[in-house]
Amino acid sequence: MSTNPGYIDKYELQELLGQDGMAEVWKAFDTQAHRYVAIKFLHANLQADPGFVARFQRETTIIGALHHPNIVQYYDFTILQPSETGNVTAYMVMNYIDGGTLADSIRNTSHQGKFLPAVDIVRLFTTIGMAVDYANQHGIVHGQLKPTNILLDKRNTARNVMGEPVVTDFGILRLLGTAGGATGNTSGWRSGVPLYTSPEQIMGSPGDERSDVYSLGIMLYELCVGTPPFLGNNPATVMMQHINTVPTLPALINPGLPAALTTIIMRCIAKDPWARFPSVSSLVEALTQAVGVEGHEAANTPITVNVSQPDYSVKAMDMPTMLTPLPSQKPVRRRRTLWIVLAALLLLILALVGSGLGAYFAFFSKSSPAITTTPAIVGHAYFVSSGLLGPDTGSSQGITDRLQVKLENISPAPQGKAYYAWLLNAKGSDWSPVPLGSLTVTNGVAVLSYAGDAAHSDLLASSSRFFVTEEDAGSPPVNPSLSPGALLYYAEFSQIPDPNNPKHYSLYDHLRHLLANDPKVEAAGLTGGLDIWLYRNTQNVLGWANSARDAQQSGDVGFIHRQLIRIIDYLDGTYYDQHDIPGQGLLVNPTVAKIGLLTFDPANQDPPGYLVHIATHLRDVAALPQASAEQKLLANQIYQAINEVNVWFQTIRSDALQLYSMPPSQLFGSSGRALLNAVATLANNAFVGQIDAQGRVIEGIAQIHYAIQQLATFDVRACTASNPCPSLV
Repeated sequence: MSTNPGYIDKYELQELLGQDGMAEVWKAFDTQAHRYVAIKFLHANLQADPGFVARFQRETTIIGALHHPNIVQYYDFTILQPSETGNVTAYMVMNYIDGGTLADSIRNTSHQGKFLPAVDIVRLFTTIGMAVDYANQHGIVHGQLKPTNILLDKRNTARNVMGEPVVTDFGILRLLGTAGGATGNTSGWRSGVPLYTSPEQIMGSPGDERSDVYSLGIMLYELCVGTPPFLGNNPATVMMQHINTVPTLPALINPGLPAALTTIIMRCIAKDPWARFPSVSSLVEALTQAVGVEGHEAANTPITVNVSQPDYSVKAMDMPTMLTPLPSQKPVRRRRTLWIVLAALLLLILALVGSGLGAYFAFFSKSSPAITTTPAIVGHAYFVSSGLLGPDTGSSQGITDRLQVKLENISPAPQGKAYYAWLLNAKGSDWSPVPLGSLTVTNGVAVLSYAGDAAHSDLLASSSRFFVTEEDAGSPPVNPSLSPGALLYYAEFSQIPDPNNPKHYSLYDHLRHLLANDPKVEAAGLTGGLDIWLYRNTQNVLGWANSARDAQQSGDVGFIHRQLIRIIDYLDGTYYDQHDIPGQGLLVNPTVAKIGLLTFDPANQDPPGYLVHIATHLRDVAALPQASAEQKLLANQIYQAINEVNVWFQTIRSDALQLYSMPPSQLFGSSGRALLNAVATLANNAFVGQIDAQGRVIEGIAQIHYAIQQLATFDVRACTASNPCPSLV
């Protein structure tokens, strides 16, 4: 082996390409194979780690077996053992990729406000995702994905305009013995750690596929918005934000972002791993469908931050409605200015955390609830939707099909015993408990993530009770023990009918109608609760509004009219659509369009529109004696947000009808352009929310969707002599 400082073995070192706390990378020339290579030298105190050599040999054999066109190819792994004194040197030789990194590209594009078209972003990340999924399928979790680990081959731009991505550094954390994730790696701050590290890794757990999903989501957020979601002056500050802070919705910072991408990003970066995509392959599948959701016009439209858009007025409602307008709903003029966009970074985080957005984000929270009903509450269990939804006409699959449990101040189970969690069907039904698995107790905190069954069945539809029993640890029980003292913790959604409600709905009835199965929705031929259809249909309205606005430049009257009709189809429902635009057939799924988003005739419109229908349930929950203080507060907050969205939708409807009646000369003139912009802006507000000129946060359907799910949270209490749990049978 050569001892020349410019050489290592047969490799001529030519240029330092980069370095961080773990390694440095050099461009080198292989004097035997006559090719350029990249050599990564590991920074580690190898002499003080007696297990390193064996680990190096084991892990390099695994990562060297990865053969994928978008994963860096390794040629050689070497450990140089000095004869007497000196440091042990370990290095890896791989193919040299000429073109820089994704970090370089983001710095020169998104950070400068120059955003790629949606189709290019989707194509880039599906390519990266397929490479990561390939490694995951071979048992290798990256655990440290970040833009500096994505090389872009500028010699190959046939598929990706930024350069074909090549993923590097698989297995580095395991090789260095830091598989737990961020622990011990804060020195890599300037290279991206911990900007892209998942909450569970920061808290010391080993990374898995969902950790890679999280990191990909953070990178996708940065590419679409121009900044990572979490920033701070030191690594500790950023790490705590990963654990506790709800990020600003990306579409509030970049109003041009397609709704489908907003949804995908927010799911990727959920605090709770189980709320994310279950695998990188499922993320890739969602990305490949994302552009189609928005229509072909949006697919080729650059995602541009509009910091100054034309003024528009939120018009007063010209239709009767059941909803009681709030004082804040008086017509006001709003202008999207730069300070509003910048304020979103701080104000929305504070507002959403304060309003309790999403049960997804509660799982890793270190703080106690702001309001406690009784000291006997030891924790919570809440439902999570996997998002693996059925076809467009409706399916209960993927809706409230998972459960998360977190209990605090829990003593370890006695020797030979274990704690098991269960869901139980409603009272008065046949005994049918659902075993959730054993609770793991660490430092007094018991946690459980139940991933649901293979069919992704809706758990809330049939379960109103949750409890924990003490069982023999030898084998998982099929049924809970009913012996005295076995029942330790208990929670339920009250099934007591409300005497003040004409339909005598209980708390459990309201939750089922909102989230699991509503009779009116079912009668229309749809399955699932009211919430999922409000969310889906609003997302589609946003897509149609954006594509109608974009088509204004093409002069395609027919296309704009079709998109406007689709918007009216969903706002009005089938009956009122034919009333507003007679002679025009439905352009959407007739089953989905049976129920509109809006309500025009409360006395005769049955079922009412989704907004009024949901608001009615929320109003009743807020007045229900059996609802907890937290549920009442949250129901009131959602009710107010529903009122705001109702104003936006009423204005969209009025504007859409006005646009439909315009002659082409007016439609393609300044008045038509301003009105199309207003409709697209209002649709964006309705889905993602808005920060108005007074700095007031107005929540949209995306936030409402998660907040409604949070209503279905069990308050878990300990069974004691002074607070005995009820009989299970």
